[in-house]
Amino acid sequence: MGYVSLVFSILSFIFSLAAFILVIVRTRRRERTPGSSLWNDELLTRDAWLEELEAKGQAVLARIEQAERRLAAAVSAPQEGAAEPAASVEPGFSPARADDAGPVPALQQAAVRDEVRRLAAEGHDPAAIARRLQLGRGEVELFLGLPGRGPAPNDG
Repeated sequence: MGYVSLVFSILSFIFSLAAFILVIVRTRRRERTPGSSLWNDELLTRDAWLEELEAKGQAVLARIEQAERRLAAAVSAPQEGAAEPAASVEPGFSPARADDAGPVPALQQAAVRDEVRRLAAEGHDPAAIARRLQLGRGEVELFLGLPGRGPAPNDG
């Protein structure tokens, strides 16, 4: 007899819990606006998020286009203070460039180093040498700091 009352107590507890959950679910459904559902709300949130991302992407693309126009204008306009244009490099001289495929031959690298040292001995600063030989300024400074056929001009 004790087991029967225990089973009925458990069943009544389960039915009470189910009724409580049903009341909560119905109350939440009434609070929601007609025609909206959790699924529709998620879709609206996702669509708004995608629209925001697209707007930000469009803004970034516009900024990139502006930067490209400024760069094109700066490249096409003559620059004041430029020592000499890159076209004035001696004929037959081909400096090492970063976009060349493969390693630079040692002979060509030695020629570049010698040309950098010659221009430095003439009194050109590293930035002017870099522009003239189409090298990076750091590369020119590296060549000037390397031991070679003589001391670098900035060695004392």
